[in-house]
Amino acid sequence: MTTGREETLHRLFWLSLFIKGLDGILELAGGLLLLAIGNGTITRLITWLTAPELLEDPHDLLANAVVHSLHYLSADTRIFAAAYLFGHGAVKIFFVAGLWREKMWAFPPALTILSAFVVYQVYRLSQHASPSLLILSIIDLFVIVVIWREYQVRKRSLSFPDAR
Repeated sequence: MTTGREETLHRLFWLSLFIKGLDGILELAGGLLLLAIGNGTITRLITWLTAPELLEDPHDLLANAVVHSLHYLSADTRIFAAAYLFGHGAVKIFFVAGLWREKMWAFPPALTILSAFVVYQVYRLSQHASPSLLILSIIDLFVIVVIWREYQVRKRSLSFPDAR
């Protein structure tokens, strides 16, 4: 018999899988898009997206940060970002698919890979403060806890099949 808390955590597990899967698809698409378009197109797109905001508020922090980041966008940076997004997205989709299909083999490597991403993100945070990366890291830590908890529940139910 499950408690309300256990049921809530189980639902959070499924919700986090859905969000991570969607995130993986978006990263995969973003990586492919970065490979498909050139720096000039990216610059025009960013300018088009930020122009209305900057006309309204020339001191807008986010819009100015995005425009400023264009100065550092080289072909090598774009290729690295594309490869990172593509790889990150593909790994997420692979492990989310395994977890979604309730494959026990997917839990340990998913936890390991997601933990490695968090370690890398924390390293990046130590090099350069980024509120969005901090938020992403906190969300990833939460997802790790939810996946870990689900894994422990499933291992116990496999050890004690009559417990269901």
